[in-house]
Amino acid sequence: MMNLRTFLCFVVFTASSLTAMAEDLGYRYLQKEDDRQPYCQRENDRDYGLNPGYWGQCGDLTGANATGAVMPNADLRGAVLKGADLSGADLRYAKFDGANLKDAKLVRTNLEAISYRDGVMWGADFTEANLVNAKFSYSNGFSGTKFDRAKLDGASFRYVNLISSSFESASAIGAEFFRNAQGDANFRSANLTRASFVGTTLDGANFTNAIAINADFTDARLYWIDGLKSADLTGAIFCDASFDSPSGAGFIYRCDANPAGRPPHRPVGVAL
Repeated sequence: MMNLRTFLCFVVFTASSLTAMAEDLGYRYLQKEDDRQPYCQRENDRDYGLNPGYWGQCGDLTGANATGAVMPNADLRGAVLKGADLSGADLRYAKFDGANLKDAKLVRTNLEAISYRDGVMWGADFTEANLVNAKFSYSNGFSGTKFDRAKLDGASFRYVNLISSSFESASAIGAEFFRNAQGDANFRSANLTRASFVGTTLDGANFTNAIAINADFTDARLYWIDGLKSADLTGAIFCDASFDSPSGAGFIYRCDANPAGRPPHRPVGVAL
């Protein structure tokens, strides 16, 4: 039987071994103002690369398991977290700019007020995650992401590709979806009260049973939308939004005849 001293030595040895596996080779996340493509570089020799197993900037954490970890304010800019499991972790206020979260699992993870710019997260799973006031921007790599039943109140998505992403039963009160590509997105039963979709392409999206009270669809594109008949669009704004018509030809809903900019419950003539 292992005595207490042996047990403690074993724990220290194990922890030391795991720490030894992580190596900070000095690579750091860089992005020049005139260069939209971020990268990880070592300052002394300008070499490009990643820090294996390092929980910090430019860490190569592919397939890592950090379920339940407590890492608020973590700086994971430029990190590679492909296939990693961060479910149940506390990553409030973390920085994920330039990170790769492809196929990562973040179920019920606390990601309140994180920043995520120029990253990739195809197929990531944020089911029931806390993303209140999170900021996502400038990325083509968010398609197929899952936000079902997540808390997205006050979150912001600006200039991102969310094609075929799912927000089913999510709470996105006051969230901003600005000039995104969100074709075929799933908003079934989502709470989109006061959400903004200004300039966003929503072709083929599903709004069945969604609550979109006072939501703003100004200049949005809403072709082949499913479920608008069952959505609550009370007070929603559709100024200059474009729709498909029953004849198949597109048209734009103008607010010129309504100075207040608030059309009826649903724009007249929209193909539902």
